Amino acid sequence: MRVVYFLFIGTLLLALQTTILHVLPDWIGRPDLLFMLVVFLATDMETFKGALLVLLFGFLMDIFSGVYLGMYPMLYLLMYFGIKMVAKHFVLVEHTHQVPLIVVSYLLLNCGIYIFNAVIAPDNIIYWSWLGILQQLLILTVIAIPLRHLYDRIFSLFEKEQTYLPFLKKKGRNRFRL
Repeated sequence: MRVVYFLFIGTLLLALQTTILHVLPDWIGRPDLLFMLVVFLATDMETFKGALLVLLFGFLMDIFSGVYLGMYPMLYLLMYFGIKMVAKHFVLVEHTHQVPLIVVSYLLLNCGIYIFNAVIAPDNIIYWSWLGILQQLLILTVIAIPLRHLYDRIFSLFEKEQTYLPFLKKKGRNRFRL
């Protein structure tokens, strides 16, 4: 059930990211909110469910803003499993330890997008702006901890919801037996 909730949240974040945040001026920046959700899923969700969500988010990202189909699902999955490996080997208990992980993975994601575009369409000129990427990294660094707390709160809310709803509990074989 959590997968459906996070799919809904990710879809809302993607819609917010591709509509309202594009109205903002360039000097303010446009945070990549869906990326932050992917990092959260990589550190806190089961592997199969998280990979399924990340794959769906990649397809949605391709639909909204992709030029080449399959670029975002491939890069998001590679990033997801890379973060999963790092989180498996290092204990990321505090939220402040995850900020460098977010910054490095975002930089690697942009490098992957740049390389993928350069390989697929070598004739096209690809714009690489260190100023824009550093601005995005600064924005992600600032919003990383508050978004992490929000996602933790939502994640714990979904876990508690199943224990509070009595009709979702599994019943025994004979309900009428005393």
